[in-house]
Amino acid sequence: MGLSVKKDPMNLPLAKPSFGPEEIQRIAEVLESGRVTQGPWNERFEIEFASWIGCGSVQNLRGCAVNSCTSGLHATLLGLGVGPGDEVLVPAFTFVATANAVEQTGATPVFVDTQPDTFNIDPRDAEKRLSARTRAMLPVHQFGLVADMQSLLSIAQLAEVALVEDCACAAGSRLDGQLAGAWGVASVFSFHPRKVLTTGEGGMILTSDPDLLERVRCLRNQGASPAQGLAMPAVEVCGYNYRLTELQAAIGVCQLERAEALIRERQLLAQAYDCALADLDWLATPHIPEDSMSNYQSYVVRILPGAPENRDTIMVRLQASNIATRQGTHAVPTLDYYARKYRLNAANYPGALEAQETTLALPLFPGMTEPQVEHVVAALAMTGTNRNGGSKSTPL
Repeated sequence: MGLSVKKDPMNLPLAKPSFGPEEIQRIAEVLESGRVTQGPWNERFEIEFASWIGCGSVQNLRGCAVNSCTSGLHATLLGLGVGPGDEVLVPAFTFVATANAVEQTGATPVFVDTQPDTFNIDPRDAEKRLSARTRAMLPVHQFGLVADMQSLLSIAQLAEVALVEDCACAAGSRLDGQLAGAWGVASVFSFHPRKVLTTGEGGMILTSDPDLLERVRCLRNQGASPAQGLAMPAVEVCGYNYRLTELQAAIGVCQLERAEALIRERQLLAQAYDCALADLDWLATPHIPEDSMSNYQSYVVRILPGAPENRDTIMVRLQASNIATRQGTHAVPTLDYYARKYRLNAANYPGALEAQETTLALPLFPGMTEPQVEHVVAALAMTGTNRNGGSKSTPL
């Protein structure tokens, strides 16, 4: 028998998945069946997830489960014919996987600056960075807030480029009542443990284009055409092993059944943070426009000019109180690989650079309690003070 270790409730991770007896039961069912890949749970997860996202807005939306959002983005871009010589517009402020997926096709990622209040791709800058080589646009719904899709769709349609939504953070988020993932020619979701729904690792491609669906399903399975069956498949292209296991798909079905409840819990925690942080005038809480509903995949604040300490010092102080934090995400043009290869000047992306230097993700996860939120806020409020209560004067 293992030793029982009592956990300190105020030792807070940044994120934590929510699993229950239902997931355990479904995993047992999969193991007992003996079929752990390419089975009925994958098909069920694809159908039910597509039905949820497309309900009331998109007809014939279909799913293709994959082993990560990055794999899904890569397969989708390849399925759209993106390759060497092409350009794809991507946010300058995003997790590097967005740019990596473009890079892996042989196309060139063209970085677009960030709106300072939403952290999403700036449509005005996107329009400026279009060229004759632009084949696709890849907006990210950052931290669970849907990007300005009406403007981006208008730009994409006028330029005749494909719009693919990177919905890694946005399962269940809405703009004008429409769910993220139902706007573009395709969308791709993540089921990483930091996401609202998780299968450990995993992703989902959604599209209402039957030809694109067939191509991504073919690419997912080593290039084998799904129309030929598993026994004697026709291999038409050089594909990949991007398959999701049955174990993961079964977990995904369970998570989907609780999706609305999980999102509501996050929204209530975000409201608690908003109220508790209102008195800290050196910190900006997330900006959610009136036409938007965020799933709060992450609760990301912005450290304002005039704060008693800079963002990195605040992170160190919170870690000393056993509170895990992160910067929001990367300004990708500052990362060595992309900066060197494309000779990028970070000064050309002022919004992304500012976001990289000032954003702070705070703990938020299912099961988090109000006292835990208060603990985080109290630790933030102590910023700029000594242990004895005296003020510090550490400049930004």
